[in-house]
Amino acid sequence: MSNNVKTLLALLALHSVLDCYAGIWPIYKHLAGISLGVAGLIATLATTVTWVLQPYFGIWADKGYARVCVIAGTVLTFPMMLLGPVTGLLPSLPTWGGYGILFAAVFLAKLGQAMYHPAGASISGNLDDGRRSTMVALFVAFGWIGYGSSQLVFSYTFRWANTHTEWLLIPGGLVVLGALRWCFPKELHHQGRAGLISSITSIPFGRKRLYVLFAMLCCMSALGQGLFFLLPEFMEAKGYSSWFVHGGALLWIVAGSVIGIVPAGYLADTLGRHRVLVLSLLANLILFFAFVWTPLLPTYGIALLCMGVGAAMNMANPIGVAIGQHLFPEQRSLISGVLMGLSWAVGGTAPWIMGVLASRSDIGIVNALAMLWVAGVLAFGMSLFIETDMASDGDEIQD
Repeated sequence: MSNNVKTLLALLALHSVLDCYAGIWPIYKHLAGISLGVAGLIATLATTVTWVLQPYFGIWADKGYARVCVIAGTVLTFPMMLLGPVTGLLPSLPTWGGYGILFAAVFLAKLGQAMYHPAGASISGNLDDGRRSTMVALFVAFGWIGYGSSQLVFSYTFRWANTHTEWLLIPGGLVVLGALRWCFPKELHHQGRAGLISSITSIPFGRKRLYVLFAMLCCMSALGQGLFFLLPEFMEAKGYSSWFVHGGALLWIVAGSVIGIVPAGYLADTLGRHRVLVLSLLANLILFFAFVWTPLLPTYGIALLCMGVGAAMNMANPIGVAIGQHLFPEQRSLISGVLMGLSWAVGGTAPWIMGVLASRSDIGIVNALAMLWVAGVLAFGMSLFIETDMASDGDEIQD
């Protein structure tokens, strides 16, 4: 087995564990009975503070530390599996102390994600430059697989193991040990790269409307994070079964994401990234509206609708990142950090906003989620102004 194949397998396994462990906060706050406003504030603070650092970690990865970033980043999510046994201690702790412990675990998990993603996206894209969109889409898809299983795995363990979710650390530990043996990406070793601020300010966002691409990804990030934060409560408010409330809906959304992302990456490489991007965002508008306002559906109906929403909503991210990497081949980790990290930091304000709105009696959970549709409208409108020559691998790249 070649080194590239081993590295890819290790990278995908790490990504699955990382997003599985880091993705349990929406269901944990539901199981532990934490108020939506407080839970949203914790998620927003942790996300916006840590994900702003993604470009920095991208620079660090470009200097030859990509392997360190993907392995250490995964390990930083492990404290999330300790939230189960901590739950029983919360009533005996001061309010600020309990919230401080919860925030620390979420903060470390988000920091791990911030460290992992720029390096992971760069490594995956560099494994096969001719199929960069496909490889990045495959990388993203395995992250979604981990995230999609997170709520079901955690909630099942939380209930049946009497909150002892620390047992879930065993598979993660095995994956990390395997990665220590297999994950050896080709490091770039750009030792002379400038600092974070100068690197970001040197990016010509005005060229080919890169700022439009960034703003579009911010909107889609807000849409996704807001939806996932309120998903358990939304399913409960709609009257769906406990299985859908405790992770089944997320599983179907992610199944649609995985099914849609990889073919979308292939189509983007062959038919044009801009064309596929616009069509996916148009489909997102239609399906998200139907998801929020359609009355109670039978199991197969809501499952199919969840899959459609997941597929349409999550195609934009890997295609957008691939466009950015293509424009700046010598700064691929940095660009990945900007387009994945800073956009998610901006979109990270959505959980707090959704938590506050959903807590208001005059708005409620369903109406709060419906307001997110505006973010989808803005993203679709901005996608029309992304220049089509950004989708061509034949473009001349000027750094």
